[in-house]
Amino acid sequence: MNILTDERKKFLESALLEKGATKKFLSEIDNLQELIFLIAVLNERSDKNVGFNIADSRELIYKHLLEKVSRLPEYFLIADPSSRGLLINNSYADLFSCREFAESAVKRYSDMGIVCSVFQPEDTNIFEYLYYRGIKYIMIDQTETTYSIAVQRNEIISNSRIKKSADCTTDNPSLRFAIANFYCSMHHQQIFRIDDKKLTNLQNLMIYHTANAKFLVPVKHNSENPDKAVMATTKMENQGNMLTVFTDKPQFDKFYPHNDWDYAVLDFDNVCAGVISGKCHGIVINPSEERLSVDRAVMAHIRKTAKNMTLKS
Repeated sequence: MNILTDERKKFLESALLEKGATKKFLSEIDNLQELIFLIAVLNERSDKNVGFNIADSRELIYKHLLEKVSRLPEYFLIADPSSRGLLINNSYADLFSCREFAESAVKRYSDMGIVCSVFQPEDTNIFEYLYYRGIKYIMIDQTETTYSIAVQRNEIISNSRIKKSADCTTDNPSLRFAIANFYCSMHHQQIFRIDDKKLTNLQNLMIYHTANAKFLVPVKHNSENPDKAVMATTKMENQGNMLTVFTDKPQFDKFYPHNDWDYAVLDFDNVCAGVISGKCHGIVINPSEERLSVDRAVMAHIRKTAKNMTLKS
């Protein structure tokens, strides 16, 4: 953890305003708080004549900051139990460069009435994790006592560099984000000051992405009758057997790590047909993480509602 002292801030500001950002100057700065502070200094001086090109210096510092973020030794996120995912506020997820900052943010959210916790993904690249979760916007190191900055995830690691399964291209980051965004917004509606119209729009977005998704459905073929397949179910408390479906291969592999199930890629209509043929009560999406159950009545509502929907940018 590195909280900037007034003396250090004065030195950094003076050195920056003397010549602007240079590669030599930045090579001596390895701390995110200092880089975010320097960008804040330039933002405050944007309408003043300082003897160098502010836009060029800001861009140079910003690129240096993104590079540092991509190579941090540890990353910390904020988990929200209401969505079984990350805490989403105004489309942003928090990311912290040290545990102390993350714990400070959790305390701030707790004071607001939000129950959450520090979360550190295991055995996965942080930016792959954020990609599959559909996180596009990140707020870095936002606490009451630190400098923070908003960035786009693909500015740090582009989508083309995300490692994906070689044998399965199906993923649904937009659906996963829509689920987290809606449930976070619904549970924290008053705290985040979300009006009913926006909440309805978020719900409709979740419905749209669900109806237009393709899911991985675990199957086992009958050795005596290869044309007949058995689809996996998960028993949910008070709901009975639900057809098990996944949004992407990492979620499938997490639930079935021993390759004892194959999978079929099905659109939502065929998933609905599988629920009926399998005499299930509905589906459960990503039982290892979101564990979102959708019963038959809601599935029928999704199909009916989505027919008249178009996605607005």
